[in-house]
Amino acid sequence: MVIRSKPATVSEKSFNCPCCGAYTSQSWKKLYIEPVGEDGTPFFPAKDFRAIIEAASDVEEDQKNATIDYCEKVNSGIPFLEKQKNSHYSRFLAGNIHLSECYACKKIAVWVYDKLIYPAQKYQVDPNSDMPDDVRCDFEEAALIVNDSPRGAAALLRLAIQKLCKHLGKPGKNINADIASLVQDGLDPMIQKALDVVRIVGNAAVHPAEINLNDNKDIAYQLFSFVNIIVKEMISRPKEIQESFYGQSSTMLEAIEKRDNGKKK
Repeated sequence: MVIRSKPATVSEKSFNCPCCGAYTSQSWKKLYIEPVGEDGTPFFPAKDFRAIIEAASDVEEDQKNATIDYCEKVNSGIPFLEKQKNSHYSRFLAGNIHLSECYACKKIAVWVYDKLIYPAQKYQVDPNSDMPDDVRCDFEEAALIVNDSPRGAAALLRLAIQKLCKHLGKPGKNINADIASLVQDGLDPMIQKALDVVRIVGNAAVHPAEINLNDNKDIAYQLFSFVNIIVKEMISRPKEIQESFYGQSSTMLEAIEKRDNGKKK
């Protein structure tokens, strides 16, 4: 089976769905404007709407179910299409705003001109499985915003390695001092360089005069692989060696301990 891949774009009728990821056809929709009502504000059902509707004795069961279904879709916060009975076109068209409906999942993506507004597009990169939870949290948030804010992503990844230094036994307050301490502990020079790249780019991200990440997103993308490399070398590899070592027979471990104790004497 051939798996096709095509980024979502307003110039195509088939691409990988921004919602479910499937490569399939998309149905494009225009938006027509209708006033929201006398209040002049959007309607959002109250939290207790379901109990109120279910308790209503003067409403037919089919109507109750339809109303509950509609209100739950509204409160989900996710865009959806709803057929209107006896509706007529408004005099106004919402210009430069379009919806694409996925044939596979039936979910809606929202576009303004040629830019995908919803859903937010996450940079597809998996964190190392041994990444500590608080570091992973920053890593995944950075992946979520990097396409819209490379500077913000770089700053988050800098924070991620600052937290990582703390997991490695350093204070975690001054990232430069922590890296220097790791170097004194015998840190591999290549890992030191990777740490410093993330640190420097993360610092420079808030100073556009030094580096403009919005003009070169590839720099921000590269930081993700650096953070994964750092975790692999500093956490995963030592873990693998430890597990392999202590997986040896007790006789072998005793012989190694006896050898090392003999050296100490």
